[in-house]
Amino acid sequence: MLDQKVVELKTEFGRKTGEAEALKIGLQKAVDQLAAAESLIGKLSGEKQRWSETSLSLGAMLKELPLNAILAAGFGVYLSDETEDVRSSTLKQWAEIINYHKFDIRRFLSSESEMLEWKAEGLPGDEPTFENAIVILNGVQVPLVIDPAIHQRG
Repeated sequence: MLDQKVVELKTEFGRKTGEAEALKIGLQKAVDQLAAAESLIGKLSGEKQRWSETSLSLGAMLKELPLNAILAAGFGVYLSDETEDVRSSTLKQWAEIINYHKFDIRRFLSSESEMLEWKAEGLPGDEPTFENAIVILNGVQVPLVIDPAIHQRG
């Protein structure tokens, strides 16, 4: 009878030890998940900060969009065939009239990577050259077609 009780207790002890080990493994999984969740929360709080800053930046850009668009349109229509000094002085006059002094056609109608690509392809890196490239690439290009039949009748 005592031997039977010892066997039962050993069996019970083995079962409880197994349960304790399972609980220990479960606890370790929970601790690992908690650590991963805390890490993710830390990363997301940094992401939230970046999104907030980006949102503010985009809001400011959106407010400036009409003024940039007006100056870019004027530049493309009236200044594209002018010299650098005429472009500069006229843009300063226009900026003074609308009280907006942040306009940069290169930043508004192009990107840094696009300008770097142009330089890599051999385009000189000066301001007028980039402005000319922007005007050429963003302007409406109308083909000039001369009908020789019209000139022969003449």
